[in-house]
Amino acid sequence: FVHRPASTKYVLGIFQGPSASDATEPAFRLATALLSGRMHQTVREERGLSYAAYAPYYDRGVTAAGLYMSTTAPGTALGVVRTQVDSVRREPMLLGQMGFFTQQFVTQYIADNMTSSSQAEALARAALYLGDYRQAGQAMEALRHVSAGQVRGAAVRYLRHARFVYVGDTTRVTREAFANF
Repeated sequence: FVHRPASTKYVLGIFQGPSASDATEPAFRLATALLSGRMHQTVREERGLSYAAYAPYYDRGVTAAGLYMSTTAPGTALGVVRTQVDSVRREPMLLGQMGFFTQQFVTQYIADNMTSSSQAEALARAALYLGDYRQAGQAMEALRHVSAGQVRGAAVRYLRHARFVYVGDTTRVTREAFANF
C-alpha cells in the first residue's frame, strides 16, 4: 500500500499458479485469458473505470496470473473485478463457447509469437520447464483439449489468495477491499 498523490491509481494483484510442467497449466492459462477478457469488458468497456484492465499471464518455472488496473476509482473497480473472478470460478463456459474461445486464444498466441526471438523463447521455456525443446509445439495443442470444467477447476484452485500492490491515493480505497480476494 503506497501513498502517491496522483489522479490515477495502480493496482496489481498476483495469483500463484501451477508449475509450468503441471497438467493443470493449460487450463490455468485459459482461465487467466478468460478472466482478462472479462476484466477488460466489464471494467474498461462497460464502466469506463480503467484505460488498462486485464489479467496478465506469467510463464515462468511457476506460473502466475495477475490482475492489473490503472483507475481513478480503485474501490469500485476492485468490486467489479472480484465479481469477474467469482464468475470464472463458478460458471463454466458452454461447450460451443469453449471451443471458439480456445481457438481464438491459440490463433492470437501464434500471431503474437511469430518472431524468431519469441520462437526461441518458447523453445527455451520448453527445454527448461518440460525437459525437451520439442515440447514447445505441444503447448497450443494441449490447450485445444482443455474442457470448460477443467478451466473452472483451475480457476477454483488457483484464482485465490492474491497478493496486491497498490500505488495511489490511499484514501480512495481501503485495505479490506483487497482482502476479499
